[in-house]
Amino acid sequence: MTNIIQWTGENCIEISDFLGSNDFHHKNSVLYINTPDAKFSVKKEDYFGKNDSGIPFPYIDPHADTRMDSITESYNAAINFALDELSADDGHIFLEMWREGGWKEIANEFPEFNLETTNQCDKNGNLLPLN
Repeated sequence: MTNIIQWTGENCIEISDFLGSNDFHHKNSVLYINTPDAKFSVKKEDYFGKNDSGIPFPYIDPHADTRMDSITESYNAAINFALDELSADDGHIFLEMWREGGWKEIANEFPEFNLETTNQCDKNGNLLPLN
């Protein structure tokens, strides 16, 4: 069975228990694993694992690429909407709201963006029929 643990930047006792040793140190929120079988670093909030033989390894989230693709799509949709659909002033206001996380304000001020990005209307602003 493979075990996974997250480095929070503060859980040294848990890390020691997980590794079964003190073969690690941390500096500037980065954990450095230094066992006879493995040498690697783990950034704060990232994970690492230990295989059945007890050898630690860097853990790469298998869903990270999917989430990154989704984030990239969201950013691209916002930028394209601001550039293609809005006047310069409205585009600037929209991007400021986006940058600041003003999702409710965006939904209120730019409902067409919300409808387009949730696939409720086409690129021309026409509402799509409900299935």
